[in-house]
Amino acid sequence: MRNVRALELSSEPLAVADSVTLDMEDGKAFSLIAWVKFSAVEPCEIMNKGILSESGYVMEIVSSTGFKLRCTLLDADLTDALVITGSTVIANGVWYLCVFTFDGTSKGNLYINGASVATEVTQALGSLESADELKIAESGFKGSLGEIQIVKGYALKSGEISDLYVRGTSKGLKASYGGGDVTLWGRWKNRVLKDNSDFDQQITSGYADRTDRKRIKGYR
Repeated sequence: MRNVRALELSSEPLAVADSVTLDMEDGKAFSLIAWVKFSAVEPCEIMNKGILSESGYVMEIVSSTGFKLRCTLLDADLTDALVITGSTVIANGVWYLCVFTFDGTSKGNLYINGASVATEVTQALGSLESADELKIAESGFKGSLGEIQIVKGYALKSGEISDLYVRGTSKGLKASYGGGDVTLWGRWKNRVLKDNSDFDQQITSGYADRTDRKRIKGYR
């Protein structure tokens, strides 16, 4: 992805209105995709739907012998969970393509810049449902946010993810996500988060960038 727009943020969380299209039903595979670059990496949430207050899912940066990518799923009975932490230490000033996939039952995979960095298997999980908004770039996020996606009903394959990293844009892959639905596909355009999926009614107001939108040559 060459010469594209990214939003520069500093502890300014964004929100997508709650919708059943962002909940994951029992047995539903899904994938989370985000391009991020940190100016001052520290523990923060890249996207969070419900975790800590109720069931849901979160992709975040945690402090674990250096800063690392972690995804957590907590199902509706609030007892069964999957926690997966990548091996890659996240640095400042580098664009990362972060991808998490879940098979709909018990297995999660984590990828950074097209490469697998962790696999975790737990007991079978139930539905991941929450009445909370989807929070984006929350709790200490400092850096740039590029394209984000939530693909419901399909766990991307390793070859698709490496291809996605090489291409640098999900536009070329969007039509080939198996039988999955792209329930959120956000890119920065005209100073707002432009959702190019079929669910643009989910985007709430208040998305004006309060810092600067920048054209980033190094954003693939």
